Amino acid sequence: MRKLFKKSMALVLTSAMAITGAVSFAPQSQKTAKAADSVATYNAYTVFQTDQIWAFRNQWTDGEKGGLDGGKGPGVDYDYDFESAGKKKYNYLKEWLISGGESASGKEIESQVVNGDIKDAKMTKEGDYEISINNLPLADKVAKNEKWSLLVISTDIPFENKTVKCTNAKVYFDDETTPFAELAEVPRCTEKATAKGASNFEIFSSYAVMHGVRGKVLDNTDPKYQRFPKKSMRITFHLSGVDFNAPKQEVAAPNGIAEGATFTSGDFKFKVTKRSMSDGTKGKAVISGIAPAAANKTSLSTVAVATNTDKCQYDITGIAAKAFQNSKKLKKVKIGSNITSIGSSAFKGCKKLTSVTYNKKVKSVAASTFEGCTSLSKITLGSKVKSIGKSAFKGCKKLSKVSISQKVKVSKGAFKGCKKTIKVSGKKANKKYTVAQIKKSGYKKVK
Repeated sequence: MRKLFKKSMALVLTSAMAITGAVSFAPQSQKTAKAADSVATYNAYTVFQTDQIWAFRNQWTDGEKGGLDGGKGPGVDYDYDFESAGKKKYNYLKEWLISGGESASGKEIESQVVNGDIKDAKMTKEGDYEISINNLPLADKVAKNEKWSLLVISTDIPFENKTVKCTNAKVYFDDETTPFAELAEVPRCTEKATAKGASNFEIFSSYAVMHGVRGKVLDNTDPKYQRFPKKSMRITFHLSGVDFNAPKQEVAAPNGIAEGATFTSGDFKFKVTKRSMSDGTKGKAVISGIAPAAANKTSLSTVAVATNTDKCQYDITGIAAKAFQNSKKLKKVKIGSNITSIGSSAFKGCKKLTSVTYNKKVKSVAASTFEGCTSLSKITLGSKVKSIGKSAFKGCKKLSKVSISQKVKVSKGAFKGCKKTIKVSGKKANKKYTVAQIKKSGYKKVK
């Protein structure tokens, strides 16, 4: 479980990390916004991640785990799920997190939210700045051979700004006047998706290859850098290459509801698979069910785009597993050309369903898709369908026609419990192949 948690956390945290500061978001339909005065204000944040006990603070654009872009804006508390310890409230404007683990002394570390007494920087001109976390007692918590997995100066300067530079960076611990680490020029993460569209400058990075900073960051495996503060850490740096007199360019950040969350629009329920962006870029979602208002409809057509109550838009790319399972009214479904996948058991138990025509993009009939659809008499497979899964048409007692335009491989038991002789239509070679495949699956009444 520990390894699985660590792996899943890494996928989230490599995106870079924590966050705070008052960031103003552009309206969803805009990419830029004019500051209230003639000088633009950008923000800098301390971002860090340790390698083993998973102490961390995420970058300001880290929407997967909340943060300023989590859909509610700055200064709002969010839930963080510590798995075994349960959910706890935290606020990236003030706090950092420890996921738990074992210290160098063998002591078990409690998963916790820590008030960091955090100070970020508001940058209104080229010059020297300081960011700090004034309550960061890591020295007594870190594990043996612990290292800095990430130490980043994260900003809300857009990734597209190619002239911005971060130089003369120095990292200080506690009350020390000699820097723990320093870099003449801090490399900027060159992987836009990882940086979430912002300009992030990396001092240490276990993900140097992925982030495009290999050979430019400090070596976090060097023993002299495997040291941690007893109480605080501050970073000083020089920022240049930004036109503060131009209108502030806003970073497009994820907005709306999180991946995995659901919403209802029109006839359907939807599950988000990719978040929308604050610059108006659409997210992605799949149909996960029928909306209560459409529960009595007998005919439904899938949609290409859906809008949630936050006015965020999503391209609809598929039908989720069990989406329409056991629908008592549904007779016909028209699958739009935008749908690329239909999950297992999607129409299982729809006893009044009579016909479905696949589009040209869906590549398979998944396991148990139409199992128990006792009124289904015919099915037309799209030209991309190349396989029929186990129990796909199990118990379809009235099924008598299968129309194909290509060779289709059939899994064992796909037509188990069908009562009628199934007639396959299509090109002669494809028909012959498919008939043989259906017989091979265990169903003999086919021609």
